[in-house]
Amino acid sequence: MVMVAGSDSIDSYPQKCWPNCKKKCVPSVCKNANRRITIYKNFVNKNWELLAKEYKFWGGFKLNDFQGYMEEYKTLNKYQVVYFQKII
Repeated sequence: MVMVAGSDSIDSYPQKCWPNCKKKCVPSVCKNANRRITIYKNFVNKNWELLAKEYKFWGGFKLNDFQGYMEEYKTLNKYQVVYFQKII
């Protein structure tokens, strides 16, 4: 199984981004946060019919740095992590 998540999805990302922010964000609302996972999800959603023939997908949510949960992937959900595995 492969897990895909963006480095801009970690809880501390907005505080790291804010000092050099070019989008004039505030630390509590970072416009750069979660960009990468959004790109990954959009790719999966756009190519769902083809990818679902060969791969099984799950979407995940983080509860904290060490815990989370996952569910069967639904194209309209906003996930923090995407998991996939080749169907054998």
